[in-house]
Amino acid sequence: MRLRALWVVAGLVFLLSAASADAQFARDKWEITPFVGYETSGSYPLNPQTSGVTVNDLRVDGASSFGTFIDYSLTHNAQAEFMWGRNLTSYSAQIFPGEPFFKYANSSLATYCDPFFGCYTRKSRITSIAVIS
Repeated sequence: MRLRALWVVAGLVFLLSAASADAQFARDKWEITPFVGYETSGSYPLNPQTSGVTVNDLRVDGASSFGTFIDYSLTHNAQAEFMWGRNLTSYSAQIFPGEPFFKYANSSLATYCDPFFGCYTRKSRITSIAVIS
């Protein structure tokens, strides 16, 4: 019972302390927030007879993603925000079931977002490492 009361008090303290964020508006007009993340791998089973591809399984390998947000405060309740994000992805393929995967291709995505034109994702050329015949 005492532990539950302690959690309730801690939660209330955190909720009530969030009101101080309003006082930070006039301090800085610009805000730069970098971010880093990780994309886990995933596998997509394919059927060569029905899909028309020559691989049995395609895997998106895990990779890091990174970028930044740049914000400018226009008014007390509005801000303009620009986001740039980068994701370096590689793909692995498996020709027959039970065989090991091999590196198939590399790809890179860059995403740009701004409040006036929306988001734009630029895909670099996919570099094929292996040719499957």
